[in-house]
Amino acid sequence: MKTYNRMEINTYPRGRIVMYGNGDAICNSSFIIPGTSLLPVGVLAFAYFMSLVYLFLGISIIAEVFMAGIEVVTSQTTKVEVKDRNG
Repeated sequence: MKTYNRMEINTYPRGRIVMYGNGDAICNSSFIIPGTSLLPVGVLAFAYFMSLVYLFLGISIIAEVFMAGIEVVTSQTTKVEVKDRNG
C-alpha cells in the first residue's frame, strides 16, 4: 500500500477532486486534466465536438496527401507490345 505525503481535496457542486502526491508535485500531467468531469455538460460536449472536428480535419489532410501520391503512381503509363500467334 502506498503512503502519500500530500493530499488535497477540492469540493465542487458536481463532485470533488482528490489529488495525491509524493513530495512537492501534485498531479503534474499534460495528458490528465483533473476536474474535467466537473465541467457543465454543454462545455464538455462542445470540447469533445471540437476535438473530433480537429481530428477528422487532420485525417482528411493526410488522406489527401496519400491520394495525390496514388494518383502520381497510377497516372504513369508504359507501352507494352504483346505479340499474337502470327507475330
